[in-house]
Amino acid sequence: MYILIFCLLSEHLIPAANELYQNNWFLQQDKHPVHTSNDSNKFLKKNIKVIDWPRYSCDLSPIENLWPIMKRNVRKRKPQNAMELENYIYEEWDELDDHYISNLCNSIHNRISMCIEKEGDKIKY
Repeated sequence: MYILIFCLLSEHLIPAANELYQNNWFLQQDKHPVHTSNDSNKFLKKNIKVIDWPRYSCDLSPIENLWPIMKRNVRKRKPQNAMELENYIYEEWDELDDHYISNLCNSIHNRISMCIEKEGDKIKY
């Protein structure tokens, strides 16, 4: 799984973000153990500027709204092996609605304001 994640970051996220933001961008992620493994930390330090973010901050992370959609769509296709799984992930990612993704990204300001109002407690988003 780590190889797939590093592949997605290296071949898709990093090039797209560099093109969109002229190499002036940061990755925001929580400190879930899968994100903080030694391999992950080495990769991120070498390749991506990461924002220090609270551990349980999924309310502030627009990507957390996309994961359930991706998981559901890929699961429906019932991949039979790792190659099918990888292909389905790429295909389902390409099928995500750009308008929905844009709205999620643009919602970060509202999410942060709500979080401040709730003094860091869980928000309904």
